[in-house]
Amino acid sequence: MTVVLRNTLGVVDYIVIVVILLISIAIGIYFSLTGGHQRTTKEYLLADKKMNLLPVTLSLIVSYYSAISILGYPAEVFLYGSQLALFNISSIVSFVIVAVFFIPFIRGLRLVSAFQYVKRRYKSRAVQKLSSGLGILVTVFYLGTATYAPALAIEAVTGVPLWASIVVIMAVSTLYTSLGGMKAVLWTDALQFFIMIAGILVVLIKGWVTIGGPTIMWETSVAGQRANFFDFDPSPTTRHTFWGIVVGGTCLGVIHNCFSQANVQRISSVKSDRQARIALLAKTPFYLLLTIPLLLISFTVYTYYVQLRCNPVKEKIITSANQLLPHFVMEVMADLPGIPGLFVSSLLSGSLSSNSSSLNGIAALAWEDFFKDINFLAKRAEKTRALISKLTVVVAGCVGTAIAFLAAKMGGPIMQISLSLFGSVNGPLSGIFLLGALFPWANWIGAFTGGLCGIVMCAWTICGSMVHKVHSYSPPVPAVPSGGCFPGNASRLGSTLYNTSLLSYMSETVNSTVYYLEDTMSSVTLDTATNSTVASLVSKSGPFYMGLDNLYAVSYIHYALFGVLTVLVVGMAVSAATGFTDPQDVDPVLILPFIRRFVYGKNYEMKMKIDMEMDDTSISLMSGRRVQEFRDSTKTESST
Repeated sequence: MTVVLRNTLGVVDYIVIVVILLISIAIGIYFSLTGGHQRTTKEYLLADKKMNLLPVTLSLIVSYYSAISILGYPAEVFLYGSQLALFNISSIVSFVIVAVFFIPFIRGLRLVSAFQYVKRRYKSRAVQKLSSGLGILVTVFYLGTATYAPALAIEAVTGVPLWASIVVIMAVSTLYTSLGGMKAVLWTDALQFFIMIAGILVVLIKGWVTIGGPTIMWETSVAGQRANFFDFDPSPTTRHTFWGIVVGGTCLGVIHNCFSQANVQRISSVKSDRQARIALLAKTPFYLLLTIPLLLISFTVYTYYVQLRCNPVKEKIITSANQLLPHFVMEVMADLPGIPGLFVSSLLSGSLSSNSSSLNGIAALAWEDFFKDINFLAKRAEKTRALISKLTVVVAGCVGTAIAFLAAKMGGPIMQISLSLFGSVNGPLSGIFLLGALFPWANWIGAFTGGLCGIVMCAWTICGSMVHKVHSYSPPVPAVPSGGCFPGNASRLGSTLYNTSLLSYMSETVNSTVYYLEDTMSSVTLDTATNSTVASLVSKSGPFYMGLDNLYAVSYIHYALFGVLTVLVVGMAVSAATGFTDPQDVDPVLILPFIRRFVYGKNYEMKMKIDMEMDDTSISLMSGRRVQEFRDSTKTESST
């Protein structure tokens, strides 16, 4: 029988947490009392388009990396391996694609809501309302998930009730977002970035000291097959592969950095296209500063429990692998007052940054795509409009809290849950956007039908996987040994006995060991020399799927790309069947530049650049017919 002492936060830890939360609130109060006092929707939602590069860059990063990532990475490495590290490649590729192709396009549209584009491009309220409603829905669900993740971890290792953590996290993020608007969001995100970095680095250094250094960490991770970065299996039913993460991850990255409401607001909050590009590309070093230490922490946590021969998940010490990192911190750093509190603060900072981005994005979507169309509200004074946006933040916070409690009823790896939800809804939504931007011939019927089909297909895939219990194939990895989860065991780390024990475990992984199967903690004993039947179950070729199981087994990494392609194919097919839109009836500014040059010609491109330099209040985009007239006139002048 194993007995584990429960470590809890001390007084100093709680002081650290409270101080950091109060600073976040203070930033919101400060911006509510300075500048324009957040009395206009432009200031509240876009920070008057006068923000500097540093806070925008750091905010772009922390909105991309939340507590879900901090908790999810160690869980993924512990159970499956390190393939998720390839997101570093796909994310950087997505930064370049968005900076080169999409930032001038998005800023040229003068958007407050990402779905204003849909209304202008398709001239259909049905498509706009569908897109905006689903955008708000997925943001609220993400809001709840990002709140639930750290609350679950904190509750498991500190004794703070789950409900209390959820309420506090949501209340603080709602308070400073509703008070200070986008300026508070950006500057608080900048603060939270440094808190996250500090918490991650302190945990990493202390972890290395505990296990014996980075060399032992690496050797143990390699022996345990956790440093398995590259799997070139081309099958889309394999959970994580090089091709899946690089291609599917790039799609996810472009969607997040280009089409998400939070990032549209950030891209629009700086002064120029050049600054927006720099802010996005400057994410790369800061992004790696977060992801690489987080990967090393994941290897360290794995090594620590291998050395202890302790498997907290299997021995039911924690209820989920998502709680591994907080459990590790409380075991290793209980003797360092304030450090566990700093780590918990880094989790809270990740959650607060995601929540504030989501809340401000929901407010922008609700105002621009719903409330603004109501004459009674549209005619109100600017101060009243800003107040409505603030109240929207409060309502969204309450709904997000309810979703967080609902998420407590769900299970599974937190990163997979989050990315599955994000990809399955945002893939089709981004498909609607791309259909209009890439194909001037697409009409609103095609967009609406394609969007519905994309969402239905993604939902069908997810529900089919759950109902029929079909999982993507995960190549098996050696299980962490168990039986050593008892008080005082960690004091033996580094001794001759443990060094010998560790070498013994590492040699065991070569021929005969215990392997995890797919997405569960179930395991089998595999002796490659004698047990050919079991070996076939976990062979590199993976299981054999039949019929619709091939669809249900598609990796969650591909959901976003699957949704985009469904919208594009169905959208163009339906547009062809119902009658293509005449490109001359579409404002060229609504088409991506490289397509625009092909359809409308270079002369219009030069004319549009002059128009786009005009002040926001006086700019008047030419209609499609005026474009044709302009092109005809330029041809006449050329011939003369």
